[in-house]
Amino acid sequence: MIEEKDIIPIGKFFRTHALKGELNAVTDDYDPDMLAEGYPLIVEVDGIYVPFYAESVRPKGSQGCLVKLEGIDSQERAQEFVNRQIFMLRRDIAEWLEVEEDEVAVDDDLIGFNVMVNGIGRIGTVDSVDSSTANLLLLVKSEDTDEIIYIPFVEEFVEEIDPKDKCILLSLPDGIIEMNKK
Repeated sequence: MIEEKDIIPIGKFFRTHALKGELNAVTDDYDPDMLAEGYPLIVEVDGIYVPFYAESVRPKGSQGCLVKLEGIDSQERAQEFVNRQIFMLRRDIAEWLEVEEDEVAVDDDLIGFNVMVNGIGRIGTVDSVDSSTANLLLLVKSEDTDEIIYIPFVEEFVEEIDPKDKCILLSLPDGIIEMNKK
C-alpha cells in the first residue's frame, strides 16, 4: 500500500485532450520527460493512492505534456482524472535525479531547517516556504531579531542540503539579506 510519506506531488492533470483518453498535465519543478520513463504516476482515488502507468507522453509547452494512461481509453474515463494532483514515489524521483532518497524534499520538508550562509554563518531557521512567486522563497526567521528574511530558493544559491542535520548551506549574492532589513 502506498503511503503519503512515500510520495511527492509533481503536478496536476488539468483537462482532457481529444477523445482517446489523453490528459493535459503540468508538472511543477520536474522534467516532464520523467513521466515517460516507466515510473508509476500516483493519483488519489477514493482516499487511496493508486499507481497508473503512462502509455504515452507528448511534450506540450515548457512544463506541460499530454499523458495517455494505460487502460484509460475514452474522454469519459479521462475526465475522472481532471483537477487531480499527480504524485510520484520519492524513490523513483531520487533514481531519476540520481540522488539519495533522503535528498528529495518538498517545500514543507524544509521547515525547521537551519539556514547557513557562506561568509556569514547561521542566519536563522526556515519558518515557511512561499511557492506563490516565480521563484520559491524561503521565509527564514532571523536568529537575532525574529524578523523574517526572504531568500530566493534557487539552485544557483544552494551549496548543500543536509537532511540528517536539518541544515541548508547557501551562497548568496551580496545584499540579499540586507534587502530584507527595514
